[in-house]
Amino acid sequence: MDTPSTRRELVPVKEAAARLGLSESDVRRRIKAGTLPAEQFDRPQGTYYRVIFETPADALPPTHKPSAMRQDQPATHLDTSTTRLDGSSGIDALAALVTRLTETVERQAATIADLREERGTLQTRVEYTSARADALTAELEALRAENRALLARTAVIASESTPKPPGHRLEPWWRRWLAAAYGW
Repeated sequence: MDTPSTRRELVPVKEAAARLGLSESDVRRRIKAGTLPAEQFDRPQGTYYRVIFETPADALPPTHKPSAMRQDQPATHLDTSTTRLDGSSGIDALAALVTRLTETVERQAATIADLREERGTLQTRVEYTSARADALTAELEALRAENRALLARTAVIASESTPKPPGHRLEPWWRRWLAAAYGW
């Protein structure tokens, strides 16, 4: 496939992802969909792919391999000579990335606004509930004081009732019943 004006380069999926500004899973999806040219190789551990890059023969080959980047860190710099298959695909990929990031930021801003509003509502409810709990606590204490006063008056009234004569003892119920039943 090499022509005098192009050079064919087989690149691992990880490096192709870095060059294209995509994730490794996106590169694999495109390979399986047939939109990204690649070759499949078999080995005892399983199969792997190499992405096919065709570059102009007069272009300098990459002098360094990209350093291994962690998936959770965004690429902060990309060498423009290695990020594009042709002049527009890299720009299109970056434009798509910027669009997705802008949409994400807008969604997050809307979520933050909603959460702030919800926090304000909840804070108002907490203040109302706290004030209501204080009022109910005061009302409960007043009712307890009133109850204690009523119990004290009841005790005074009970102690003022006519006292029993000395030596008077109430007989058990069963003796009173037997006396009434059999005339004892």
